[in-house]
Amino acid sequence: MSSECLAVEGLEIRYGKVCVVFGVDFAVKHGTLTTLIGSNGAGKTTIMKGITGMLPVAKGRVRYCGEDITGLKPDQITQRGIVLVPEGRRLFHSMTVLENLKIGAWLRTDKVAIKRTLDQVLEYFPDLTTKLNAKASMLSGGQQQMVAFGRALMAAPRLLLMDEPSVGLAPVIVQRILNIIRSVSEDGIDVLLVEQNASLALKHSDEAYVVENGYIHLHGRSKALADDENVRRAYLGL
Repeated sequence: MSSECLAVEGLEIRYGKVCVVFGVDFAVKHGTLTTLIGSNGAGKTTIMKGITGMLPVAKGRVRYCGEDITGLKPDQITQRGIVLVPEGRRLFHSMTVLENLKIGAWLRTDKVAIKRTLDQVLEYFPDLTTKLNAKASMLSGGQQQMVAFGRALMAAPRLLLMDEPSVGLAPVIVQRILNIIRSVSEDGIDVLLVEQNASLALKHSDEAYVVENGYIHLHGRSKALADDENVRRAYLGL
């Protein structure tokens, strides 16, 4: 049995006639936190949208636990356990924190299991405990990111996709979010993290791929890439 939970093979994605992702190959292994790093506009978010069915795949395929899921609709992909925390959070601002969290469990029917997951989410994010009845619009940016993260966990993911969780957040909050991503990974959920903050992404991940101009340029263990002189100069500002 393959150790890969996700295998992306020759992925090509277009916006109209313009190709923006060119034959990308990468994998997420079971039990790992894998990151895609690269500059803004490199194609990282587009890759995530292709995996989750939000954008059509022009060529190539996406396999999840051995099954070809290329071309499936987003809800079908979610049903298989792949859940995305989108860039920009995408909360329902007129709804309460609790309502936003419960939306994440819309495909689940076991109320006892849903309550157990909610308790786990609040254990990860104790700041939300006193905010459950507050409107999402009243929260700070960091708290909104916690809700978006928690909403995804409410879907009971087997593979969690995190798209730019650090954007717009204070450094102390970014560190907290990444620590929780690491904890989620250690608790048995496979994670694919997309991040512009290459330094923190490499620090908290196991495997890393460098994306530039729609191509995978480098791949390796995160620590090795963090020590690579070219990566340090191009992506870490060192």
